[in-house]
Amino acid sequence: MSRFTPLVTPPNDAGGETYWFVFRDGEILVRREAGRIAVPCCREQHAVGIRTASTVYLGMLDERHCYACEAEGKAAAPEGMEFLSLRALVLEGNETLTDVAGRAMQIKEWDRTHRYFGSQPWPFPHALVMAFHAEYVGGVMRADQAELEEARWFSVDALPELPEGVHISRQLIDAKITALAK
Repeated sequence: MSRFTPLVTPPNDAGGETYWFVFRDGEILVRREAGRIAVPCCREQHAVGIRTASTVYLGMLDERHCYACEAEGKAAAPEGMEFLSLRALVLEGNETLTDVAGRAMQIKEWDRTHRYFGSQPWPFPHALVMAFHAEYVGGVMRADQAELEEARWFSVDALPELPEGVHISRQLIDAKITALAK
């Protein structure tokens, strides 16, 4: 019986063949072997035969490490492989593969949509400061009085006094200034 163990920290060396859960527009890359469906399994990510990005470690399946990643752009499936929807994968009947693929897709979706700049512990119980970039799309800026006393726009050449460099808010500002200078 297949057994999946979710883990967070990837190994320094995978030391053998690894399962690669590769997604493209909500579909997963699979291959068929002797009437059974499987995800690519190889030592190196590039051996899958498709350019990928944004890799996330998932854990272990049958003593093999598992990673989820996204195919770059509209990449075609390598020869002998195909992209399937998760619904079609369910119909193939491999419950363990379907469970891990569903988990992998959820983690990749979270990773894609939650690209927070960083986080920092806050000196209050059960609190965490999270910093992220956002894009202004319009409207009037209003401070949530429960969270902020004031909110204002500043140009890069007329910033107010900034917090010390150890604070995540300063790190976020410095990163944005660097990005704007490029």
